[in-house]
Amino acid sequence: MQRKKTASPDIPSLSLFNRGGMFLRVLGITLLFLAAVIGGSVFVAHTLAQELYISMTVDALKGNLQNVRNVIATDPETRTPPPTADEKRERLKGIIKQRFGLLDMPPASGIVFLGPGGKVIGHLGTGSHEGLGPYISSITSIGDSAVYTFVTPSDDVMAATYLSSWDVQIVAFNRRPFTATDFHDRFQGTVMSLSALSAVMLFFTLFFLLKWGVVGPQLRLIRTMRNILENGRFDMSAPLEGTTETRSLSRQFNTLLQFLSERDTKLRAHTEKLEELVGERTAALLSTQRRLVQQERLAAIGEFSSSLAHELRNPLSSIKMGIDHLFRDASLAERNTRRLELVRAEIDRLDAMLKGVLSFASTTPTQPEPLPLTDLIQQAQPSFEGLAQQAGVTLEYVGLSNPHIVRADRAKFVQALINVVKNACEAAPKGSVVKLVASGDGTTARLSVTNGGTPIPDEVRERLFEPFFTTKTGGTGLGLPTTKRLMVEMGGDITLESSATLGTTATLTVPLFHTPN
Repeated sequence: MQRKKTASPDIPSLSLFNRGGMFLRVLGITLLFLAAVIGGSVFVAHTLAQELYISMTVDALKGNLQNVRNVIATDPETRTPPPTADEKRERLKGIIKQRFGLLDMPPASGIVFLGPGGKVIGHLGTGSHEGLGPYISSITSIGDSAVYTFVTPSDDVMAATYLSSWDVQIVAFNRRPFTATDFHDRFQGTVMSLSALSAVMLFFTLFFLLKWGVVGPQLRLIRTMRNILENGRFDMSAPLEGTTETRSLSRQFNTLLQFLSERDTKLRAHTEKLEELVGERTAALLSTQRRLVQQERLAAIGEFSSSLAHELRNPLSSIKMGIDHLFRDASLAERNTRRLELVRAEIDRLDAMLKGVLSFASTTPTQPEPLPLTDLIQQAQPSFEGLAQQAGVTLEYVGLSNPHIVRADRAKFVQALINVVKNACEAAPKGSVVKLVASGDGTTARLSVTNGGTPIPDEVRERLFEPFFTTKTGGTGLGLPTTKRLMVEMGGDITLESSATLGTTATLTVPLFHTPN
């Protein structure tokens, strides 16, 4: 059975960059997550870096204050402070100008010296202390020698200490914010570079992972599905590759293919069986139809023949009686006597033909009963012998010892046997052997009659069971049709086979009543 190909549906192509595809969805979500992580990390890193910067600035300011204290403490001019405040301020200004000019202070930073009342005595560095007054006051009001630090809301860092011997507050400050430093710029560049590198690495990582682990196996799975749909075959399988989920999907798909393949095989076998059964049923119906048509034809022919035979037999009987009366006339000339003999012979032939017609048209009921096949043959054997002697042939019986009990009508079966043997003897060459062979197959009994005559052509053999078709001179063409009707009425049949090597064989088949053990 040729299986039709299934029309392939429109399966979209699968690639990493399909709109709505897995790669773009995962990449979008991952990039959003990465942006959030990087943003949070940058914020935390910026905060930590700023705190580190402030801490380092505080340490630097403390160091500057300590250096100032050390310079003041070691300078010879400061060992003996002047007695008055004005003199202290003047001497301290000179020291500041002389000794602190070499201090290394970054931009926007400075040191301011405050006398009593917060009055500025001196200033070092580039940074301005304007605006820091309130904050300076808050940390210089402590009044001891410890170092105190303070960070303003605007990220200005201050450190202050008190020099009691001179009654001076020393305040170091740095007004350069973290965002204005080179460290901040380098930090920002590093963060941007790391973020870009992370995004690129993430992109390629997702690309290769999805291509080799998900999309690639799915592409091959889709190709397998398309081939199955185009070729109508289920004996294919998808490769087990990719991630665990993809391999599991391919494994389930292969299981489905195996199930469909088995079901397809069963359906094809069932379809072939159904087609075979339909063919057998169709052949049986055609045979039954031909048989019914043949029976209707035979019935119509038989009815017509019966009425015609009855109408002809009465005139023939009158003619025959007149001929017999003329034969008793002694004055009849010899020439006329020969003519009357020919007429009487033709009357006898017509009478025999009418008897055949009446026999063919006979509708006597069939009365099947269990009968031994050998008894039926023995009953018809005298007729067989007479027919064989008349035709100059010899009869040979084979298989008559088998105890076949057939279900048949005695009279009709014997009549059918005689008709078949009569035809076989008449068609056999003189001096030949006509063989009668009895056999059975457990359900039917068969009696085959074989002669060695001239083989019957196929076109003739196919018409021998048609009424009034005959190849014999003087034949009526009703012998075999009558035999066919008799056998069918008993549930049997008759068949003819003919070949140049085996001759012609007529086989009568009749159902067995039972098979002896």
